[in-house]
Amino acid sequence: MNAVELPAVALHAYFKLIELNLAAWKPQVAEWLHSKDSELALKELLEHVPCSATVH
Repeated sequence: MNAVELPAVALHAYFKLIELNLAAWKPQVAEWLHSKDSELALKELLEHVPCSATVH
């Protein structure tokens, strides 16, 4: 996967959008994160994201 460098302000805005979206769906997101349905998606995510305290 090729990394794309984005300005810090763009990343901040993107993360804020994700935060707002997840907050709106918090009960459903929490339920999904702890379900069997999330296992494959989370495994793939962790394969592509460097180990970081902010991720897991």
